Amino acid sequence: RLLYISPIFARLLRVFFTIVSVMHCTACLFWMIKVESSDRETVREFLVGQGLEPDASMTAKYILSVYFVQAVFSTVGFGDISASNTNEQVLCIGIMLLGVIVF
Repeated sequence: RLLYISPIFARLLRVFFTIVSVMHCTACLFWMIKVESSDRETVREFLVGQGLEPDASMTAKYILSVYFVQAVFSTVGFGDISASNTNEQVLCIGIMLLGVIVF
């Protein structure tokens, strides 16, 4: 009885962890596309434009990526972070579709 979790709570936990997992994977994919499809100077300018140091920690970059993905998923939109090349635009289209499916 101590470990009993109601079915509703268990379902909510599953949904929560699914959403967090999808957001995590998508944020990592966003950063990978950003780094792989841009030259070093463009990434540096992007970080500085977002108020981060060029040598910002991976945690700060991860939070920035999650912020971007959450803005797309929640349909709040993004004016401060946006796709700057074709690869990123294609990824954004995929993230928007994924957001519709997940939510």
